[in-house]
Amino acid sequence: MSARVRDARLDGIRGIAVLLVVLYHASGPHGFGNGRLLPGGWNGVQVFFVLSGYLITSLLLAEHDATGTVDRRAFYRRRVRRLVPALSVLLVAWLAVALSGALAVQLFGNDAPRIDRSLALAPVLGLATVSYNWLLAFDLPTPSGMGHLWTLSVEEQFYLLLPTVVLFARRRLHEIVVAATGVCLIVTVVAQMHGQRDFVYFSTPTSGVGLLLGALVATAPPRVGRRGSRATLALLAACSLLVADDDARLLPWAALAASVAAVVLIVERPGFLAHPWLGYAGRRSYAVYLWNLPLVYALTLQHVWTPALDVVEIVGSFALAELSWRLVERRFLARRERPDRSRAVPIVLSGEGGI
Repeated sequence: MSARVRDARLDGIRGIAVLLVVLYHASGPHGFGNGRLLPGGWNGVQVFFVLSGYLITSLLLAEHDATGTVDRRAFYRRRVRRLVPALSVLLVAWLAVALSGALAVQLFGNDAPRIDRSLALAPVLGLATVSYNWLLAFDLPTPSGMGHLWTLSVEEQFYLLLPTVVLFARRRLHEIVVAATGVCLIVTVVAQMHGQRDFVYFSTPTSGVGLLLGALVATAPPRVGRRGSRATLALLAACSLLVADDDARLLPWAALAASVAAVVLIVERPGFLAHPWLGYAGRRSYAVYLWNLPLVYALTLQHVWTPALDVVEIVGSFALAELSWRLVERRFLARRERPDRSRAVPIVLSGEGGI
């Protein structure tokens, strides 16, 4: 198993990403950006994808270069240990309140909300079959309040493929990732031309561009000027403020721009990313991401949304994340396999995965 040195600035990137998502779910000025504080805060997901692609690929490459192989079983055990415990707690809580009738289960994306308790099982079955994002991509019935879990399916599919590709095609990995990125961009353009907004947003080949760009950084880091991070923040801010997720014309290009911005931040790692508050948010970003949208959904069903509920949303999301971190995630992450010193490889990472 590889020895790791934690890079606080990568935690900072993760912190920026999760804050964008949380503020995206907060209410904004009436009539602006569909009533969201950050209409384009959904681009935080793209930042997560890029960081995940970079971290996972870096980890696998370092292992392969040092040992000549990839221990896929150990890789998947680490992935399960990182993702499943906290996710299981959320899904159990979701099923408890949904199937008991304590929380209405509404059909996602329906202007006239339809109540269907059986939809509560869709996230569980979709994640178990690594297909939840495809339900949304083809506008199949899914429940409101749990749609954010589609990103986990996309990452799971990436995790299933990448270790094997690294193991058997290490020398050609860069060319393979470049080709895959090109194919994904072509699929995105074709889908957009045919007005398939949901497919562009949720499908694996279109949303996976961020993961592939992160992998490209790991295989061949680009050269970026010293002032690139300033322009990057301006670009990310513009996408977050101006491009709502229902703008089908700009959606894929905003996602691509946000992904490129994440690449620059990873390469340059400017000093402000090491700010303690960003690091705090970054280390708990997975739990914040898991609980934020369900909390927003529950609050929306019970109350007319007001600015005061924005405070409840933000504070509540971090409070639930803190509980998840202390009671669930940290306990399982501490149960790491004893490192094999003969295979130890120093890797500068910030956890494993983007979220």
